[in-house]
Order: sequence, then C-alpha cells, then structure tokens
Amino acid sequence: MRPHRLRRRADAAALVLLVLLPVLWWNPLLRGFLPDFMDTVTQLYPMRVAAAGQIRSGVLPVWLPNIFSGTPLLANPQISVLYPPQFLFYIAPGPLTNGLVCLFHYILGGFGAFFFVRYFGRGATLPALFAALTFQFSAMLVSRIALTPHLYTTVWVPWMLLAVEVAVRERGFLPRRGGVAVACLLALQILAGAPQITYYTAGALALYWLGRGIAESRSSLPRRIGEVLVQGALTAALAFLIAAVQLLPTLEFLGESERSAIALDRLREQGLGGGFTWRALVGFTGATIEDTDSINAIGPGAILLALAALLRPRARRVAIPLWIVSVLAYLLSLGALAGVWARLLPMYESFHAPRRALVLWSICGPLLAGLGAYNLAVVWRARKASRPLFAVLLLVLTAGTWWMLPRLERVFCTPERFAPDPAVADVIGESRFLVIDPTFRYSYDSRRDDYGRSLMADLACWHGTYDVNGYDPLVVRRYAMARDLACLRSGKFYPSHGVFLTDPASPVLALLNARYLVGRFDLFEPGFVIPGTSIDQEAIAASVELVVDDERWPLFRYLDERPLAWTVRRVAPAPSPERALQAAIVNDPFEVAFIEEDLEFSAPPAPPLGATRPDARRFHLEFDEPLERETLAVVSTTWMPGWSARSDTGERLVTLPVDGFLTGVLVPAGARDVTLSYLPASLLRGGALSLAGLLLAGVLWGRRQRKPLEVVEPATPHSSR
Repeated sequence: MRPHRLRRRADAAALVLLVLLPVLWWNPLLRGFLPDFMDTVTQLYPMRVAAAGQIRSGVLPVWLPNIFSGTPLLANPQISVLYPPQFLFYIAPGPLTNGLVCLFHYILGGFGAFFFVRYFGRGATLPALFAALTFQFSAMLVSRIALTPHLYTTVWVPWMLLAVEVAVRERGFLPRRGGVAVACLLALQILAGAPQITYYTAGALALYWLGRGIAESRSSLPRRIGEVLVQGALTAALAFLIAAVQLLPTLEFLGESERSAIALDRLREQGLGGGFTWRALVGFTGATIEDTDSINAIGPGAILLALAALLRPRARRVAIPLWIVSVLAYLLSLGALAGVWARLLPMYESFHAPRRALVLWSICGPLLAGLGAYNLAVVWRARKASRPLFAVLLLVLTAGTWWMLPRLERVFCTPERFAPDPAVADVIGESRFLVIDPTFRYSYDSRRDDYGRSLMADLACWHGTYDVNGYDPLVVRRYAMARDLACLRSGKFYPSHGVFLTDPASPVLALLNARYLVGRFDLFEPGFVIPGTSIDQEAIAASVELVVDDERWPLFRYLDERPLAWTVRRVAPAPSPERALQAAIVNDPFEVAFIEEDLEFSAPPAPPLGATRPDARRFHLEFDEPLERETLAVVSTTWMPGWSARSDTGERLVTLPVDGFLTGVLVPAGARDVTLSYLPASLLRGGALSLAGLLLAGVLWGRRQRKPLEVVEPATPHSSR
C-alpha cells in the first residue's frame, strides 16, 4: 500500500480514537445525567433552560425574570445565548443535548491539538495523537465541566494558532483568509462566554503571531513586523465587530453591574503561592484536585517532551513562541506579581483568580509536547528503532496526565434530584419567594441533599418560578444596592455571587414583591447575625402565616399586600439611587415614590391597577378605567436601560428608575393599558455591527490572494505514520 494511504488510515484511526475516548469517559452525559459540579447545575444549566424556553416560545431571550427580581439574560456572557453550538440545546433542551454540546467541545479540542501538531509533522500521527490526548484529558479541560464557558472557549485556541500559521504566510497589511479565520474563531470564543479566557487568549495570539511572523520572515524584518502588527490589530477589530451583538449588550450590563475592580490583596490570595507554584505545573499528589491548585498540570512526562520541542531548529521556530506564552502565563498566575500586572495590564483587576492565566499552559503545554514527540520520532526513525516501542514510550510519558484523572471530581446526578417539593411549588405558583438558609452553609451548593427541595438560587429558572434571590457573579448594581440594604440590620451575603441571607422583616422585601418565605427564620446562628443587631422573631412570626409545614423547609406567606405593580399619590426627587431607596423604606413606598429627576407632583388616587407577565420580557398593566390625570406606575422589576413602555393608543411613554432600583412608567391621562417591555438598544446596534462584520469578513475572504511567503517546511519523517 502506498505511504500516503497508510498515513491517511493512521490519521483516521487516531481521529476515531479522539471521539471514542471522550464518549467513554463522559458516557453518563449521554444517559440523561447532569454533571453535579459547582456552577453547571447551580447557575449555567438552569439559566440556559430558561433561555431555551423563551426561544421555543418565540420570545427574544434578553431578560430573565426568575431571579434577582429580573436581570439581563442575553447580555450575561456566561450563558452563551448566541453561541452557535448552543443552538442544539435550544432545539431540545435537556441533559442529553447538554451532554452532546459538552462532548462536541472535548472532541473539537482534541482535533484542534491533533491537526496543529500534524501540520508541522507531516506523517507524524503518533506525536499528534499524543498531544491531542494530553490536551483532551488534561486536568484543566476535564475539570471545566464545572464551568462550561471555560471549556467552550479553551478548545478553540489550538484552531486559532493553526489559523495564525496560515496568516503568517500572507503578505500585506490587510487580513486575508488566515486573518479572517483567526477573527471568526476569536469571535466564536467571545460568544462562548468566558471573558477572562478570551482576555488571556488575545494576548497569547498577539505574541504567537508576532513570534511566528519574525521567525518565518523572508523579507525586510521591520516591514514584516509592521505587517504582522497591522494584520493582527485589524484581525482583532474584525473579531470584535463580528461579536458586537454580544459585546455591546455585555459591556452595557457590566457598566450597570456591581462587578468592578478586585482588591489587590484579594488578587494575591487568588494567585499561585506556596507549594502550588510547582504543583500547578507538575500535578498535585494529594486529594481531589480543585480550582485552587493543579488543574492546569499536564504531567512530568509531557513537560519533558515540551522541552524536547526546542532541540531541532525547525520545530524550535514554533516552540519558542509557545514557550514564551507559557512562561508569561505562569508569571501572570503568581500572586506575588499581582501588583505588577495590575499596574501594567489594563483590565487585569477586573478578573478574579489570576491563577486561571495558566489555562494558556494547559493549551500550549500539550502542543509543545506533541512537537517534542515529533522531534523524538525523527531521531527514532534515524536509529531504525521499533515503532511499537515508540508508541509504548509515548504512553509511559503521558502517564502523568492519566494519573491525575481519578483525582478529579466526577459526580453525576439526574434532573429529578433538583425537582422542588410539589406542595411548595404548587402553592408558590408564579409568585415571588425568598429562601432563608439560617446556617448559610453555601446555600448554592448542589451537593446538599435539600438543595432542590429548597428551590435555591437559579433553580427558579429551571422550574419557571420567581426567586428574589439568585446566584450569579454579575448583579445589576441597583438591585445589589437594595440587597445590601436588606442585609444592613442582619444577615450575610456573597457579593461575588449574589446570594444573600436577610432579615425576613426587611421592608425591602416588600418592594421586591416577595410573597412567600421558604425556610425557618427562627434558626439564625449567632455567628451569622451582624454584631449589635438582632432579629425580632416575634415580629416576623406576626407578619407571616404558615402554609406548608415542614421541619426543615416550611413555607410561609406574608400577610401584607405586596403587589407586582402599583401607583403612587406623590412623586418626590432624590439626589441619588441610594438616597431614593433609603427615603422609600422610611416612608410608605406605596404612597410616595422617589426618583432621580427634578420632578415633583401629586395625583389623586388612581383606579385599581392589575399587572401580568405576558412573557419573560414584558409586563402588561391594566387600569380598571382610563386615568383622569398623569400617574406614576411602579413595577417591581429591576431597572435597566432598555425598558420602554407604550400605551394602548401606541404612544411611547417615559420610563425611569424609581426608589433607586425599581422600574417606573409615567402614564398619561386617558390611558388604560400599558405594555412595558425590555429590549436594549445596544443589542440592535450590536446586531447591525455584527452583520457588517460578517459582510466585511466575506469580502476579505474573497479577495484575490497574493503569492504567499515562501516558508521552509519541516522535514517529513517516513516512519512516524
């Protein structure tokens, strides 16, 4: 048989293996199970279920009413609403399609690493397979089933590096097919929803592209550097243009959220230090591997082969840029250097856990190891050594990677585990509720036996209920202000995740439209009540009635009226959102409202007002009879730019923030019906820019190609098929 046919068969067998092994390892995902890991079941899966439900109902998934009294959905990057592979989940949402999407990315990552090494080692199937398996089953990639946006974004990087190899052969200052491919892949990574990984990837691509452009230059070096820099900048601009439909709403959301710069001391704590400075590379030797130590390790054998990538000149031209990226990633992850990077790098303080920069090592390390294995294959052939023995040697060297797998968490559960108590869910219906966990032992921890029953956190998205609490690092700043005030007298909360424990008698809960209380309010532990304050258990007991009796999770209904929307008799100005909310809770918020504009008026009692939710992003307000004069209607949903309102006559009405964090509508005289809807203008602008970006990418792709740069290819070993 001809050598090229043998190589094709060997490559095909390797690719089949890269499909079968992930399927075998993650087989529970194909049997209706969910990975019972951290954010996957506590945040990401439920919110994606909510997005899928809206899409299948014909609703644009821009607003999520089920948590935080309403919060942006599409603008939240981690939910990956516009990420193309996620569309399969929208067709048939459930554990199986969730598992198929995850498996697709593991296979995609393996293929990317395989073809990258294969590109430089013609016929080097075994080295490419070694690199692919080392990447595919690295501790980082396997553990990121707990944070699927990290998985989704990481696996695109080998493909980007491969596209850069095409781009460095293209002359001129404008991106051509290689640059367009890089831009499209980077845009996909942006849509995948891990901004921190994209931040590191952008820097890595710049360094790698520049290094490869210099190494392969066959003309004037200054001109070549200029071409690479201009091509890279235009490619990045094209990527951001294509992804603008996600970027613009996300940037608007970030501007309105409480997530801001992280304190330097906190960054130092979340960076590598102590024994983790070497465990992060070699591999932990203790118990379960978590996010805090060695999930980025690739094993000692792979490190040795990564060093071997520097031994031969032709592979060295590729290995040096990869090593530069890897070393820089390691330095970025060190807690001791956090202060230096905070001064040098823009946006560095916006991302927590600097150790996550080591994701670049998790990517570049296996690729370097594959190039090192290719160098070894050349020597092996020259010495006419046994091919099976070479395969055994690679298997031994990859043992460090496989050895870590049993130490990674691998726990699965069925969706039924998170089904709420039917008695509780039926009573609550579409009313808002607040779950109290007096012990506050990580109330968003899915491993707790009572997690599903308590309807905690984002499970409200899953089951179509409405929780005034939630679990998400991104929280609208105005809502966070109300949460903080609710916790002022007593309680604790995790500001980085939104979960809070509050005084059930807080007047803020009335504004949040909390109709039900789940949990025992008489079990507050002293350590979780702010010193100098106390919770009046008798006052709380007098304000609620027991609806469902349960030893651990009783259900109470508040006795006072807590409408979803109401009108006020008087409107008064306030200088800031904080002052507006503080004034609201010391007055009667159902009589007087405080706004941040120089506007003050009084109005006679308005006709009774009813409010319904036609869909996830709309409210319908209906008065019993037409209004006699202008009135301010207040809706208990979080204010964000993007809320608009129209009357039954089609007139566009004024919307504005009320009492610091709620949404108000100025309803004119004569109106009876009002529709309040959420659609951010940034989404429309972003959609137009993305369409323009795709058209521009098509034009650049179709341009006539100039003669590519002459690049000397690595020698092809005849033996390493």
